[in-house]
Amino acid sequence: MKKHEYTNTMPYIYESERKGSKYSMDNGESFKNHGEFLESVAKFHRGLEYLVNPATSYDTGSDIEEMSASVKSSNASLACLYGNSKEQIIEEYFKNVHSTLWIFMVDIDEQIIEYHMNAEEFREFLNEWATTAVESGSHLTKVRIKKTSGKMVKWLEEKIA
Repeated sequence: MKKHEYTNTMPYIYESERKGSKYSMDNGESFKNHGEFLESVAKFHRGLEYLVNPATSYDTGSDIEEMSASVKSSNASLACLYGNSKEQIIEEYFKNVHSTLWIFMVDIDEQIIEYHMNAEEFREFLNEWATTAVESGSHLTKVRIKKTSGKMVKWLEEKIA
């Protein structure tokens, strides 16, 4: 696992009083959730198009195609992939996933930390820090990464090569 740290310089608006999505990168014309915001930060940092983050199926593309990278953050869903157990869903995910790099992002104010993982490292991360959740409005079970915590960051820091 590798760690990359930088300061976010992407211009954005944050509106804490908004219900739902609170981040805008286009002067308030549209708002994004925290995960979409961090994906935009990662793209902006690399000089890539960052205003639109199309929903890409885990088995046909990546969040950052130029890197074959999937971007994840606190409380993120693994994919639109459902099953009966965490182990079954994770197995199916890795059997079909398009990405070859996983970037788990943590933000503290404008400080950004990216943890870069290969498939083996990301699988270990999921085994440790993911849980099952029921999809809102249905009875379908999916895998969701737990909310970032001090314990999680400590675990990630101990895995850096």
